[in-house]
Amino acid sequence: MLYPGRVAVAAGGSMTAFAANPLSPWLYRAYQTADGLPDNSITGIAQTADGYLWVATRGGLLSFNGQKFSLLPSANLALLPSRTVRAVFRDHLDRLWLGMERGPLFCLSHDGLESFTTTNGLPSQRVVMMAEDQAGAVWIVYPSQLRCILKGRVQAIHVPAEWADAGNLIATTDLRGNIWCVQGTHLGEWRDGEWKSSLRFQSPVTAITSGRKSKMWIAAGGSLLELDEGQAPVECTNLPPNAIARALLEDGAGALWIGTDLEGLFHWDGRRLERVPTSLREINCLFEDREENIWAGTEGGGLNLIGPRTAGLVGQEAGLPFESVQSVAEDAEGWLWVISQDGQLVRRKDNLWESVSGSTNWPGGNATCVAADPRAGVWVGTSHRGLKYFRDGVWRGWLQQDGLASDAIRGLMVATNGDVWVASALPNRLQQLRDGRVSVLTNAAPLGAIRGLAESPDGTIWIGTAEGQILRVSGSSLVPEPAIAEPLPVSVRSLLATADGSLWIGYAGDGLGHFKNGKYQRLTKATGLADDFVSQMLADDRGNLWINGNRGLSRLSLVDLDSVLAGRLSKLNAQVYGRLEGLPALQPSRNYCPSTCKSRDGLLWFSLHSGLLVVQPDYIHDNLHPPPVLLEQVRVDDQIMAIYNAGSPLQAHTAGNLLDLHGLKTSLHLGPNHRKMEIDFAALSYNSPENVQFRYRLSRFDADWVEAGQSRRATYPRLPAGSYEFRVIAGNNSGVWNESGANLALTVSPFFWETWWFKIGGGVVTVGLAGGSVFVVVRQRYRRKLRRLEARRALEHERARIAKDIHDDLGSSLTRISLLSQPTPSGVEDAEAAIASLAQIHRTARDLTHAMGEVVWAVNPEHDTFDSLANYLSQYAPSFLKLAGIRCRLEMPLQLPPQPVSAEVRHNLFLAFKEALNNVVKHAAASEVQIVLIPENSGFALSVADNGRGFSEGATADQTPGTVLRTTSGNGLTNMRSRLQEIGGRCELRSEPGAGTKITFRVKFKAYHEQS
Repeated sequence: MLYPGRVAVAAGGSMTAFAANPLSPWLYRAYQTADGLPDNSITGIAQTADGYLWVATRGGLLSFNGQKFSLLPSANLALLPSRTVRAVFRDHLDRLWLGMERGPLFCLSHDGLESFTTTNGLPSQRVVMMAEDQAGAVWIVYPSQLRCILKGRVQAIHVPAEWADAGNLIATTDLRGNIWCVQGTHLGEWRDGEWKSSLRFQSPVTAITSGRKSKMWIAAGGSLLELDEGQAPVECTNLPPNAIARALLEDGAGALWIGTDLEGLFHWDGRRLERVPTSLREINCLFEDREENIWAGTEGGGLNLIGPRTAGLVGQEAGLPFESVQSVAEDAEGWLWVISQDGQLVRRKDNLWESVSGSTNWPGGNATCVAADPRAGVWVGTSHRGLKYFRDGVWRGWLQQDGLASDAIRGLMVATNGDVWVASALPNRLQQLRDGRVSVLTNAAPLGAIRGLAESPDGTIWIGTAEGQILRVSGSSLVPEPAIAEPLPVSVRSLLATADGSLWIGYAGDGLGHFKNGKYQRLTKATGLADDFVSQMLADDRGNLWINGNRGLSRLSLVDLDSVLAGRLSKLNAQVYGRLEGLPALQPSRNYCPSTCKSRDGLLWFSLHSGLLVVQPDYIHDNLHPPPVLLEQVRVDDQIMAIYNAGSPLQAHTAGNLLDLHGLKTSLHLGPNHRKMEIDFAALSYNSPENVQFRYRLSRFDADWVEAGQSRRATYPRLPAGSYEFRVIAGNNSGVWNESGANLALTVSPFFWETWWFKIGGGVVTVGLAGGSVFVVVRQRYRRKLRRLEARRALEHERARIAKDIHDDLGSSLTRISLLSQPTPSGVEDAEAAIASLAQIHRTARDLTHAMGEVVWAVNPEHDTFDSLANYLSQYAPSFLKLAGIRCRLEMPLQLPPQPVSAEVRHNLFLAFKEALNNVVKHAAASEVQIVLIPENSGFALSVADNGRGFSEGATADQTPGTVLRTTSGNGLTNMRSRLQEIGGRCELRSEPGAGTKITFRVKFKAYHEQS
């Protein structure tokens, strides 16, 4: 049924055709000098039992662990006329044989180095190749001579006389271990010490190798021949003109690889001969490793790793009419429809491209997105001309006036029931097209730009927007799914519904969302994603989810995804596709949908800014070989302590007592003073070394396995004394793990104080020290108790003093006031007596107030400073002397040291000072008093000097003026001296008759600090 529309134009076959170049099913990865090779000419390849790959070059021999090349030091090889290694061969004893330029031969083993030269009977010629027979003898092939080495002895092997001067010699070993040798057109078999059979070909033989099923493969002239025992050679195929085979290799699948001198590499599967791309077309050698990878050594193009092309880029070089793609779909007839970012629409079938938008029947407009329906129809959205539909050569169209929300279309999806879902821009709306009619869906909140459309197996329609909205169609409305909620809006780039009922959500920088059965979860790089930017997604027919993001293409197993989401697996194993596949940077298109499609042949297509990315899932071969894991090097404080094959000449670090990590029971001893330890490890997997994953754990230090990812180094700080075991395991690109891994026992020596003898001796000492410590602690505790008792005693003394002052001064004054205020017994008030009593009460109350003030000042801790003491004395003296009509001169410093003065010191000093002033007023008959305060280094001096009559030293003034007592002691002077002694000071007196008296109080800060 054709839907009615406004535009109907016949196609008529007027579309323009372009030639398209099919992609090669093979690809290569070239390792060259930029990757660590000393020279790009590869002359031989071998692999030892531990898994290392050995590469012979014109610049020397290298080992390769999948990540880096290590050059064999030339200093380890004596008598080298050149660094060029002409051939490398591994025998059944895992020894490496190196054939050098102009004749020298070296045999390298774990035990040492053995060399062979002309003195041993070798010719001074370059080595062409090497082989091993069933007896374990190594055959050395030179251009015109043969040598055989068995148990260190060199034997010359002479070819039949009729072969002489027929060409260069080449040789190989068959499945039984017999040597087959070719020279020119002649072929012979060496068995039981002699040449047994001989064949002659019409053309010179240029390459020969043994096969697994057939006995021998032979390249003669331009033909590929198969030779079975007892039968005549059979021609299998012909090589292209000018292709001369130089190397043959039958792989594990029985296919033959053919390396030529000028025409590159070819693959023969028994039915078809196809060219395999390489970095250079001159092939020197071929090799298959244990993971069934094919290696090709080129003459100047480096080392090539050959593999099937899982993913490839279809760009302008492959016939695509433009560079950038934003939408792709395949219709029911097998046409692949592609839209460029500038609005061109083309389609491809049988490797031919046709321009659709450039044809005369194109209804017009810049195309934005394309989707196909099951009826062989194609839907095309445009930027400003609405929706187009193509079927049976006729175009039909819908515009805004036909019910579209906008003529700008940004997304399309054809549902399984035939409904067409249209996402528009300006405004952003989702609409349904059924039977030619457009219906409008309502939504509560404004929509963002729609970037993803998906249909679940139950028929639910989902959309995702650039503003992070995930909504589903419910009736005629768009409703948000409450279970899919993020704390902040997470921008959506793509949506995909899979057959198991899962809705996958690709976010811009926030990983991969998953919604199923009402449960929502999100995965990120922390859980194994290759990239947190998920712009495009497709599921293949092999149970894989393919993701294309900012960092390229990756593949995840849906089973692994389910295991991680269910908590059965801790981390995903993302297979990343990039350099190995020969892919450049893959920047996906993401603003229009659909930007991906799966074609009927199972191929996956992704729209890129640089073309179309095509993935062939059927070309994926799981790598079932667990990678060999080994420890390469241990460094302690940046010094190498252990190395793999430490004593072998294959290593650069052969000097010193380095621990050999190749041992099965390796143990490393560390001193207690080490600062850090670094352990380098490797997994010898070459299929896709970028996808090798590591886990390691150090017992008694790491609580659990450390997920190292692709990192090949573990670093630890200083370890406490004890025994440890380091273990590392690795998984290859297919997620197959070597659970045995590699181990290293570690022992860290203790410091001397951690040793048993020190602990025993230290225990005895500790007991003695403990006893002494107890004595010291008890003594200190006793001293602290004494200090507390002394402080308590001082406090009680201060309380008693305050009580005494209150009782003596305040109590007596209050008693006097009480007596003066009593009425006379007769009850008759005498006015004059009453006035006299009131006057006495007034004076007594005033004195009481002054005394009360003195007590408060003495006990207030706020005045426990030197400055407060000076201020109080400066205020008290003038006021007191003024009442007696005596002038007061004060000499006080402007700046006083910030020294504390206790209440006891202030109280005793003030009473002594007050007593001195009282003596002046009562006995000196002075007209002036000079008061001087002088700070000293350890305290201060306070002096009171009058200009009164004075007295002779040794006598003290009596209460009666002008009378001199005979005694030398008086209560006043005695009290002053006693008070000064209590605070650690002293009282000095100096007086002369007629010259006045001077009393000086000296107080030491340190002294009264100690007292306090």
